[in-house]
Amino acid sequence: MDPNAFLNLADRLSKEKVEESLRTSVSRSYYGLFNSLAKFIQDNGYELPKAAEAHKITSRYLHNCGVSDMESIAGRLNDLRSERNHADYDMSHSGFESDQHAIFTFIKAKRAYNDFKQATSSGKKRNKISLGIAKYLEKIQA
Repeated sequence: MDPNAFLNLADRLSKEKVEESLRTSVSRSYYGLFNSLAKFIQDNGYELPKAAEAHKITSRYLHNCGVSDMESIAGRLNDLRSERNHADYDMSHSGFESDQHAIFTFIKAKRAYNDFKQATSSGKKRNKISLGIAKYLEKIQA
């Protein structure tokens, strides 16, 4: 499945006026971005665990790969994860009564996704990110 499909779903759900749709939109916005980033990391030969730790590792790899675009995207991923946690786990958290929060979250995720796609559109940049992840892993294992 193309992770971008989650972003398309988030867009549709963000226009609905019921709380469960708005919360699900926020969640899918996060997962659309996360799964795209995780796929990139895995496609470049790096393992990610099949557990919650994969979320932190994905962000950490991109934040520390030495490419400023990826550092910014990792920061936005972390912000979106916090929003997703509120949407999925904190039923008393306000902000899901109107569609504005869900729409804003979707736009933030879509922009990060588009920035990621643009930043990785050239083979040279993809290689730089991959080598940066390798250097980071070398550094933390020393």
